[in-house]
Amino acid sequence: MFRGGQRFVGCLASLAFVAIGAAFVAPASPVSADVDPAAAVIINEVYGGGGGTGAAYQNDFVELYNTTGAPVDLTGWSLQYKAATGAAWSSTINLIGSVPANGYFVLGGAGGATGAVLPTPDQSTSLNLSTTDANVALVSSTTTLTCWLTCSTDDTVVDLVGYGTGDTPAGRPAESPSASRSASRNGVSVNTGDNAEDFDPAVPSPAAVTPPPPSAPTTYSIAQIQGTAAV
Repeated sequence: MFRGGQRFVGCLASLAFVAIGAAFVAPASPVSADVDPAAAVIINEVYGGGGGTGAAYQNDFVELYNTTGAPVDLTGWSLQYKAATGAAWSSTINLIGSVPANGYFVLGGAGGATGAVLPTPDQSTSLNLSTTDANVALVSSTTTLTCWLTCSTDDTVVDLVGYGTGDTPAGRPAESPSASRSASRNGVSVNTGDNAEDFDPAVPSPAAVTPPPPSAPTTYSIAQIQGTAAV
């Protein structure tokens, strides 16, 4: 009886150990995951209607935003473009410069004669974006992507935006923009890793140029204010 009791208690202890261990097993990783919502630099706005009928601006542009309190050097990074469907990333733009702390970087693209003049971008290119349906990737490499539907899990992809019928989004594609509307992050550069949740069509607002600080007020004497009129 005693030895049998020992075996019984030993079995209970083993079961308890297994149960406790099971309680602390980390959850399995998902089969796929979107790009990191905590990325230091994100795609903040995409506008592809530059210069066409009803265009808000004469040029296409992509705006990046630095979510951190320190500048981010873009050397060795690229912005890549793919049509709405298919596996080929047709344009790879090697980025030059840096994104200031909590600031913006605007890459200007191709355009035409219709619309307002685009404020001087941080980098000018011939990138020709679709107005309504495409995919854009911010990549920490200058090597052209070979991924297709799985780009959100590619280690070099920092951020990814598919809009309209774009088949390579982060999560779900953003609503289709237009000649007068860009695909723009809602809120204060919110990034949940789901384009449909994070982007809305909005009036294009490239932030390449920081407004100059207000000039110092001019001081006038009472005599200058009153002028030369006789008292």
